[in-house]
Amino acid sequence: MEGFSQALEYCQLEGLGFYERPFTWDNNHKDGTYIEERLDRAVASDSWSQLYPTTVVYHLRRCGSDHNPIMLRLNDMEEEVRWGQYFKYEAHWKEHEDCKSVIKQGWEDMGDNSVMGRLRRCEERLKSWSKQTFGSLRSRHIKTEKALDRIYKLEKTEAILAQRRVLENELEDIMLLEELKWK
Repeated sequence: MEGFSQALEYCQLEGLGFYERPFTWDNNHKDGTYIEERLDRAVASDSWSQLYPTTVVYHLRRCGSDHNPIMLRLNDMEEEVRWGQYFKYEAHWKEHEDCKSVIKQGWEDMGDNSVMGRLRRCEERLKSWSKQTFGSLRSRHIKTEKALDRIYKLEKTEAILAQRRVLENELEDIMLLEELKWK
């Protein structure tokens, strides 16, 4: 911890504090050895803090990890961010050949050229592109499983087995995309 503190001092970075929940990690032990710590934090230089003086850091609820994610919020954002409705970049997008061009287009389009303006355009382009390209993975997953359930009940002809293989491959592809969301 001393080395980390020295690195922050050397780089002239200060902690931005936090709002509400004080801890970002716990060991999840239930045997009396439960420990909570604040391991994750946001830091910034003095010049950055002067540019964004109303910044707030939140420790969010975690899911599937022992670390709580942190969210850095620049309070000069016009729209209110509601819990569960903030934008998330999906890891599986990067596997698609068009992703880079969608981001580039959003970044370079005319309009508000502040960092926040560019990020908003990228968000809008990615959401629209994802909906057109992938649709809802959850809906596709459920629809494919139901189709497979129907196929499993049918007589095993060559045509039915071929259709089953197609659906099984489709389900596997969907599950791989879903798995990428959690990496």
